[in-house]
Amino acid sequence: IGDVSPYLSRPWLDIWTGRERNLAEEALSDAQKGQGGAFQGYRPTATGKPRWWDVIVSPISDETGRLLVVSRDITARREYETELRQQVAAIDQVDESIIITDRAGDIVYVNPAFEKITGYSRAEAIGRNPRLLNSGKHPRTFYESMWRRLTGGKTWKGHFVNRRKDGSLFDEDVSISPVFDMDGEVAHFVAVKRDVTQELENERHLRQAQKMEAIGTLAGGIAHDFNNILSSIIGFSELARDAAVQGSRQYDHITDVLGAGKRAADLVRQILTVSRPSVHHRVPIEIAAVVQEALLLIRASLPSTIQINETIKSDLRNVNADSTQIHQVVMNLCTNAHYAMRESGGVLDVDLDDLIIDDRLVGLSPGTYVRLRVRDTGAGMGSDVRDRIFDPYFTTKDLHEGTGLGLSVVHGIVHEHGGQIIVDSEPGNGAMFTVLLPVAGSESPQPIPVASRPAVPGGNEHVLLVDDEEPLARVLEAHLVGLGYKVTMKTDSSATLAAFLAGPDQYDLVFTDMTMPNMTGDQLSTKIREIRPEIPIIICTGFSEGFDEAQARQLGISAIVMKPVDRATLARTVRKALDGRT
Repeated sequence: IGDVSPYLSRPWLDIWTGRERNLAEEALSDAQKGQGGAFQGYRPTATGKPRWWDVIVSPISDETGRLLVVSRDITARREYETELRQQVAAIDQVDESIIITDRAGDIVYVNPAFEKITGYSRAEAIGRNPRLLNSGKHPRTFYESMWRRLTGGKTWKGHFVNRRKDGSLFDEDVSISPVFDMDGEVAHFVAVKRDVTQELENERHLRQAQKMEAIGTLAGGIAHDFNNILSSIIGFSELARDAAVQGSRQYDHITDVLGAGKRAADLVRQILTVSRPSVHHRVPIEIAAVVQEALLLIRASLPSTIQINETIKSDLRNVNADSTQIHQVVMNLCTNAHYAMRESGGVLDVDLDDLIIDDRLVGLSPGTYVRLRVRDTGAGMGSDVRDRIFDPYFTTKDLHEGTGLGLSVVHGIVHEHGGQIIVDSEPGNGAMFTVLLPVAGSESPQPIPVASRPAVPGGNEHVLLVDDEEPLARVLEAHLVGLGYKVTMKTDSSATLAAFLAGPDQYDLVFTDMTMPNMTGDQLSTKIREIRPEIPIIICTGFSEGFDEAQARQLGISAIVMKPVDRATLARTVRKALDGRT
């Protein structure tokens, strides 16, 4: 009944105030009419601490007209209910998926996050077993071990690969705990699950980036020396072939050496593309035109058993890119799709559209991107292949069918352009490669260059040539002299600067190696241009790490050429620089 002694000398209604006073009057009036009344009210106790009361007012069955008032302190219950409502509200707001099952494993509660993540509504889930999310990715022993631990009264923690209602897979970190009844028996299980799909994807991209960076460090370390060696091989072979009789065995043998040297040069360029940014001419291009041009070539090479569907928006924004490299990306992705469908045929879908990214992804900032998707209906890939698909020299093709560099080159080109490539594939469901490239500014797009037969122009100007590798310097000197130029050759950058200082006006062009002891090519160029700002300078490099076209323009460099450089490229580059063309 509660502590009422302090109120015995006061009218009963006077112990209530405010809202509770009105409720008490209503209950008293009902009781006086013989109906009885009840309410819940809030008032202090004898100690002054406010408490909640459950009050019942009933008439006594005698002729006195007295009423019986019974007050029960329900403060603890009200506090528990308030706490319970707060907990339910919190559970409804959390991002983690929460499932409560009975001892048999049937679902009795799911929170809104569960509905959002899995696609199943609360009505669809309650009464069913959590195995409705089973993806088939875990063996039966995995679940048996988990169940033994839970029914033994212990908490289980682990990782699930589950399947949403729409069939897509997702990853969850899970903690499942038993809930005990008053007798200490397991009555329910509570599972708290966090969707970590995006986190794992980000980690995978980060590992890939770190792996490619390590490969790039290795490749960059050998590229310069290897390209110098190849430059000598190719250069001296060209000179030797010029001296041989065309059609002779000697001429044919030297031609074979040249072919092998150029294949080796292509291989080095591929490795550098995979691992490190390289020097390419990037301008705003209409990427839709590049993709359509590549598809024309693909259509001519694919068998009739493979159907090509293309969906390309005509109003796409421009991309600041090298059109040859983007062409290479499309060709490699489509060729890879063809290989996946070569036995039984299928459908190749190529889509190109715009995409606005709101959230930051690994390697990408929010903004507008051009999205290229290449999808095939081949056999698909498991995670063991998918996780290594961009590794250099990794291939599922038979011996002599591929080098394993195609997708690695694609990966390198895309990242070099500030983009991202994502692969989505499951065994039996084909594969889709998504390439995201940032849109260019407001500059007008440049026309796609049309291949033409290379010319080999010459001249009679004076070239100051320097390369610390004497064999390569001699090759370049021989080529330039053969083209009609006067050449002063040096193998030391300091000696080159001294020669220029001795007679700066006698030279028409400086051709310098990039990586040299004492003074690098860009440092030498800076000192030379302090004396003659207008003199054209060409830098030749076997590895472009730390030096690109933007830096070259700031230094006033006319051109950058990559080693190994053949005679035709050398001739065109020198003539272009001398004529003042950019």
